[in-house]
Amino acid sequence: MDYVLKGRLARLAPAIDRALRESEEICKRKYAEEMRKDSEKRFRAVTELAGDAIVCMEATGNISLWNRKSVEMFGYTVEEAIGNDLHALILKDTAKRLTRG
Repeated sequence: MDYVLKGRLARLAPAIDRALRESEEICKRKYAEEMRKDSEKRFRAVTELAGDAIVCMEATGNISLWNRKSVEMFGYTVEEAIGNDLHALILKDTAKRLTRG
């Protein structure tokens, strides 16, 4: 918070300008955060309603998204899949299917 002494009124205009810029930046950040949250909600809705399995993984190979169809297709719950290595999980699933068939 800025304050300007009576003897330094020349600093009033720059202080007001700085406060307005800071306020504008705060508003922009809040708006951007709201847009990000809305985008995330739409993305989650689309992936959950999709008719196909949608799986996302991090660069490490660990699963970061496992939608409803993935649960149906592979038989692993979201909790069982998230954070695990995608390739290991799929190979495990394939091995299970081969031993049953």
